[in-house]
Amino acid sequence: MAEGKTVPPPHRIRVLLVDDEAVYVDVLANRLGKRGFDVQKAYTSPEALLVLRTQQFDVAVLDLKMPDMDGIEVLKIAKQVDPMLQVIMLTGHGSAAACEQGLALGAFDYMMKPCEFEALVDKIREAFEKSQRLNNRKIDLFLHPFCCIQPYACRMDVMITHRPRVVILRISASMIFSSCRRFLAAASVTFSTNTSISLGFIR
Repeated sequence: MAEGKTVPPPHRIRVLLVDDEAVYVDVLANRLGKRGFDVQKAYTSPEALLVLRTQQFDVAVLDLKMPDMDGIEVLKIAKQVDPMLQVIMLTGHGSAAACEQGLALGAFDYMMKPCEFEALVDKIREAFEKSQRLNNRKIDLFLHPFCCIQPYACRMDVMITHRPRVVILRISASMIFSSCRRFLAAASVTFSTNTSISLGFIR
C-alpha cells in the first residue's frame, strides 16, 4: 500500500426493523448486529415514519400487520420519503393480496413469518445490492450530459458517499462558463432533494 493512502472502511448495511413484536425485533436486531449490520428498531408505524424522515437506510424490514397503521400505508409513505429505500415485507399466511399490492408499490420482496434467519440475511443483502445498482445508475445518468462537453478541457473527479447520498464533483477551471451553466442546470433537474451537491474548482 502506498504511503499516505488509507482504505475506507466497508459500508455497513443500514437496516430499519419495523414490527410491533418487541421481543422478536430485539432478538432479530441483536443477531443482525452480530453479522455486521447497522440496525435501527421501530415498534410502531409512527415511530418508523419519524425515523425514516430523520435518518437514511439501505433496507427496511416491515411487518405488514401493524396495529396502529396498515403496513401498506407505511410502505407508501416510506417510498415517498426515500424512493431508493428497499423494503422487505414480512407477512403471515393469507396475506397474498397485500404482498402483491406491496410489490406493485415498489417493495423489494416479501417473506412469510416466521422466516429463517439466514434467508432473511440473504434477502437483505440482495436488497442492498439492488439499492447500490440503482444509485450507480442514477449517478451515471447525472454525469452523462456534461461528461461529453469539451473532454479535452475538463477533468472531473467524483467522490461518492453512500449515507447521506452526496456527490462531490471537482471541475477544472478550464471548463468554459457555458459548460458550467449547463452543468448546474442538469444538476438542479436530475437530483432529488435528499441529494446534496458540492462544487469546487481545481487548477
